[in-house]
Amino acid sequence: MKYNFKIQAEKQKKLDQYIKDKIKEIEPIDYWSKRIIALNVEINELSNEIRFFKYWSKKPASSKEVILDEMIDCLHFSFSLGNTLKNENWTYNISNSRPIGEIYFDLSKKVLQLQKNKDVNLFREMLGCLIEIAVFMKYSMDDLSNAYDIKNEINYKRQNTGY
Repeated sequence: MKYNFKIQAEKQKKLDQYIKDKIKEIEPIDYWSKRIIALNVEINELSNEIRFFKYWSKKPASSKEVILDEMIDCLHFSFSLGNTLKNENWTYNISNSRPIGEIYFDLSKKVLQLQKNKDVNLFREMLGCLIEIAVFMKYSMDDLSNAYDIKNEINYKRQNTGY
């Protein structure tokens, strides 16, 4: 399946600038680190909703809508990081995925590596892992694009209401 996030990355660039204009007091190194932490938190929230690691529980995964919302939070922070790295290739062709636990560990490792190694190729590998989760969850590009637009609008509203 083909995923192209160029439009979403551009929208993210505008949102990030809007947020920066409002806060005005964040050092670039802090801005990077805080987005890495936020992405890591969102990945864990995503995993918690998928529930793939909860061997002790019979409760099923959350609804696809709830999981999609968490996926979009991950993508927001990912696009923000990618824009900082001046990523220009937002296209991915991924048709199947590895076991979800394997993807999770790989994704987590790559996010932590990005903290110190601000490398666009490492970023692309990290985003590829997130896309693998989208494939695992059977989300189409349209699913992700529509959900991104909804959450992007919410994020602007949050900025305007002191969230």
